[in-house]
Amino acid sequence: MNLLLLFSALFFFATEAVSGISTRTALARRSFFTTCKDVRTSGVFLFATCDKKPGSDPKSIHSYLDLRNCLTQFNGTLAPATHLKGQGLDQVTACAMTSGSTKLTCSVIPQCAGCQNQTNPLDLEGIIHNNDGQLECKQE
Repeated sequence: MNLLLLFSALFFFATEAVSGISTRTALARRSFFTTCKDVRTSGVFLFATCDKKPGSDPKSIHSYLDLRNCLTQFNGTLAPATHLKGQGLDQVTACAMTSGSTKLTCSVIPQCAGCQNQTNPLDLEGIIHNNDGQLECKQE
């Protein structure tokens, strides 16, 4: 009987440990489009009010993110930053997202006469995450 209780207790704690790990992992990488509201841009900064993980207080906090840490821009094309973190948006003056969209466009300083002064839209889904209320770049 004692052996049965011991195995039951071990199974319970193992199950709790695994579910706790998977819950923490899921919370650490949540899309900010489903867990943040009032998403807006100002210059090269992204602002939002993001939910914290369940059970924490307050339930949502104001967060901001410098897009220069997450993105690069070359010849009007935005892309996720890799090794150029913090250096990729040198020619960008401001970024914007239309309401309800996940796509970002940025105004750039034209490199030549007749060059476009706006980047092609980049979908931020999967590039930026809500990590317990804080916006962050996806880590490579």
